[in-house]
Amino acid sequence: MSIGAESMMYPFKLASKQVWAKGAKIINCSLPGFTSTDACRFFFEQKNTFGTIGAVVIYLGNCDTMASELPKLKHSLFRSLVLRIKKCMGSGIKKIKLKNRFLYFEWNSDFDQDIESPVSLDIFEENIARILNYCHKKRIRTVLVRPEAHIMFPSGSGKGNYVFYNYLGLNPVLSKLMVADDPRLIDAARMYEDCDFNKAAEIYENMLLKPHPEKKSLEYQSLLVNNYATCQANLGNLGEADFLLSLLLKERDVRQEIIRFNLSMVYKMQGDESEFSLLLNKAYESDSSMYRVREPYKIVIDRLAERYKDTKIFDLRNVVNDDDFIDHCHPLPDAQIKISDGIYKLLDIPELRGKESMEIDNRLYNPEYSLGNDSEFYQYFKTYSKMTKRDIQSELSELRNKLSTSSEKEAWPAELIDELSSDLSKALTYYQRHPMYPYLIDAIEAEPHQSIDIGRFPEFFLCRKMVPFLKYMEAQPEICNLFSEKLNILRRSNQLLSILPPGIEKTNGTDLSELSVTKIVAWRERILIAVREGLFVHLSKGNQIEFRLKTTIFWYFRESLRFGSHSRISMRYDRVTLEFIAEALAVVLVLGHLAAVTKGEVEEVKELIKLLENTVITHEKFCDEYKPEDCSKDLFVRYDTALSELTNKF
Repeated sequence: MSIGAESMMYPFKLASKQVWAKGAKIINCSLPGFTSTDACRFFFEQKNTFGTIGAVVIYLGNCDTMASELPKLKHSLFRSLVLRIKKCMGSGIKKIKLKNRFLYFEWNSDFDQDIESPVSLDIFEENIARILNYCHKKRIRTVLVRPEAHIMFPSGSGKGNYVFYNYLGLNPVLSKLMVADDPRLIDAARMYEDCDFNKAAEIYENMLLKPHPEKKSLEYQSLLVNNYATCQANLGNLGEADFLLSLLLKERDVRQEIIRFNLSMVYKMQGDESEFSLLLNKAYESDSSMYRVREPYKIVIDRLAERYKDTKIFDLRNVVNDDDFIDHCHPLPDAQIKISDGIYKLLDIPELRGKESMEIDNRLYNPEYSLGNDSEFYQYFKTYSKMTKRDIQSELSELRNKLSTSSEKEAWPAELIDELSSDLSKALTYYQRHPMYPYLIDAIEAEPHQSIDIGRFPEFFLCRKMVPFLKYMEAQPEICNLFSEKLNILRRSNQLLSILPPGIEKTNGTDLSELSVTKIVAWRERILIAVREGLFVHLSKGNQIEFRLKTTIFWYFRESLRFGSHSRISMRYDRVTLEFIAEALAVVLVLGHLAAVTKGEVEEVKELIKLLENTVITHEKFCDEYKPEDCSKDLFVRYDTALSELTNKF
């Protein structure tokens, strides 16, 4: 998905090569959830709008192999005709309401694996074959990518109640976030996090012998057995853990992929690398909860390569290995360059040769596109609120009147925010994450007024408001150069603009000329207090590697809108918070420059920038050292010690 501030995905690298004919461009339709059925419909519905097609690159499989409630059928001329007729008759396709709700840290007794399924192999093959067959007849060069994914990524960690399952080799602190009817489940999770495996095992055993009256489902029972077995494994009772997990695999309604993942780790702990690899692969192959292509789909790609001899196959096995991934299926930047170079070699077509770079034409729709839902990406994901500018300004004006005293202005009164419309309430709460808006009144005076400001992704408002400060700063080298360009913890203004949806780039941010000296001084001091507090809290949490790894599904999509969808080392720590802090410090520097603050006040900010950048350097160092397959206890101790030393600088 070629969006975000970091232009690291292979289409960006491919487009930036100055080797293309003038006017050439990449038309990209990729986004999470887009399967071969969606891609097939996109190609045949829109091919007449592409102009002359020089080549087609097909990189599919990771989304097809993930189970979904959406019935992805084979795309055909008849199906295309039916969808067109419905559209002409004004029978719009409404967004499907999914039954399996994802409740994050709350147990969902209604989760039903049986209503979800991946795209079938024959449909996957037929969809791609239709595109290949068309290109073959038109003599269009095609490159078919044989995908790979991250085998060490925790299997099953994308669906249902997985967050309650213990994973051997992974022990994040999550119990404080969990919600459960039976408090014993949270007590056991807390004991496990504290490495008191004996006590945790006792609680899980008690829950099995004396079950909660409303928690008698087979999945809940298998969860308890899994968690008891992982306790035994951590206590060194590997034989018992092996027996229990192997027994679980024979039961119904069991998360096979999670149990097999844990069983593979038991064999690793026993030193049996052969069985470890075998079971880890079985865990991967039985996992339909994450975007990771499985072997049967790769075999289909191989079969299509045999069938269409003129298709160029780009086999990712030749350029990536498991170390090239941080997330579930997107390679790291260095591997993206290898992919770009490999595809370029296969696109050696005289008509495409030149000395120009290419643009990327993003035509992003939604995961229901093949079902006839033609909503574009930002509409489908509710990027824009239904509230009008007048509605927003009216509610903010009323809220401003209620903040009558200075003490109330300093806080984020929950009762006042709760009285607002849902979209505005959620947006104001999200702004609180940014130290630029430490008080509620600061956010109100920033005047969010566009529907995008309070839509599903209120970070777009934060980006929009930062741009004027960054542009001012970039024109003042003496303050701009205080941040390390190499670390890139402070984005350039053009990077933040690239994050914003089309049509938003030129909208107004903060008018710096309207800021009075009195306001500048007071706001600047409030931001500095929020920065110190935010950085202290961040450092006090210690390393977040295991927490971030297990909760990838919670933050991945939203952060992709900011960073891009490639794997990155910074996925292993909370990079967003640190970038917010950097932006807040940039605002402080600009405000100080406008108000001509003293040299001593500038030095204070420089010290905070130094501390922030040392925090980033520490995270990058240890996160780069981390290997999921290794025992990481020593690394975590060194990592936390380094963060603690930084905390002591406050």
